[in-house]
Amino acid sequence: MTASPGGVNTGESATFECLRTGNHQPIKIRSWLVDGRSLSLNSRINTSHFPYNNRLTINGAVRSDSGRYTCVTDGRHKASQNFIVYCTVVPFRMPVTRAVAGTNVSLRCDGQCYEYIFWARNDGYFVDELEPERFYSPGNGSILYITNVSIADNGSFTCEFLAGKTAYAKVELLVKVPATKVTVYKSSRASQVGHDYQVTCRSDGTPPSESVTWYNNSLPIHQTSRVTTHYNRDTGTATLLIRPLTRYDLSNMVCLFEQEVPTGQFHYVKATLNIIPTGKPDPPTDLIIEVIIPHSLARSPVRLSWTPPIYAGHLDMLAYRITYWDEIACSVDCKEGEYWLDASVLSHDFDLLAYLIQNYTRLCFAVQSVTNDGLSTRSKVKCLGVSPRPPRQTPLLFSNS
Repeated sequence: MTASPGGVNTGESATFECLRTGNHQPIKIRSWLVDGRSLSLNSRINTSHFPYNNRLTINGAVRSDSGRYTCVTDGRHKASQNFIVYCTVVPFRMPVTRAVAGTNVSLRCDGQCYEYIFWARNDGYFVDELEPERFYSPGNGSILYITNVSIADNGSFTCEFLAGKTAYAKVELLVKVPATKVTVYKSSRASQVGHDYQVTCRSDGTPPSESVTWYNNSLPIHQTSRVTTHYNRDTGTATLLIRPLTRYDLSNMVCLFEQEVPTGQFHYVKATLNIIPTGKPDPPTDLIIEVIIPHSLARSPVRLSWTPPIYAGHLDMLAYRITYWDEIACSVDCKEGEYWLDASVLSHDFDLLAYLIQNYTRLCFAVQSVTNDGLSTRSKVKCLGVSPRPPRQTPLLFSNS
């Protein structure tokens, strides 16, 4: 007697054939036995008769079909063969296990019809080939204990079920490394007013944080057409773009990364950066020319005074630059003179006699602010009419332009 195949998994089919050997005489089967007992035929187990052989077919084999099968002929001849129905290993689907790096965790892999489970990490190494002090799987191997979990353990562990036939299953371990710092990458361009300003934050957590919130002076930043934010979860990179930067964007920025840990709580890490817009300062304001009635022809003093600029580019004032020129002469050949004064000085007296000698007709003045970012534009120009021989007791004329 032959069986094809000699063993099957549950749910598969098998066929037994009983035939006479040595001659070609017809064969008649009297009965089929299993483990010495009469085999009951049904819709699942049936026989087929042929002149020289008899066939027993088992459809949808179950574990109880295992045994020693015997065919008995009408001449009391017998033939037997062992037949095994292997229990099909059916791994159970296991939930994803989450752990924080540095903690201990246990993975469970289970199913039906297995004898033992071997575990392998996602890099292909069986755990008994790794660090025995960190990996331990007692008993039938359905539970794997891991101490001091590391990022190298992140990913899929393979369960190899040993039974009549080998089966495999996957168990996912998600290892999170809480972020400890945030690296800030500023725009290559300085924080110049009128230009686009970009700053990028990146946390070192694994996997990257779930979300990022930007704060400006302790208040959440809301996106506008000028201020936009973007977070790439694949790389853990958050970007803030201000287009363009204005003098009013002086701020204390914070990028706050939020990362959920397996305990259901959230882990936060942040970076703080100061945005200090820089640019040319505003010109001084409120320029005033105060003309003093001369006491003699030898000296005719005039005083310029002003107030500091409203905006100095968030930098310290270094100096003021006073320029003067003859408005009438400038229509042909303009030659300017200049004075440089310390930033603490907000006024300056001029001796008009020097300009009379130079034949100035209409003397104009302007003041500029000076910082490390350069010169401001000119203040509002103030002009003064100069007469070579002004009438005595008559004040000099001046006007604004």
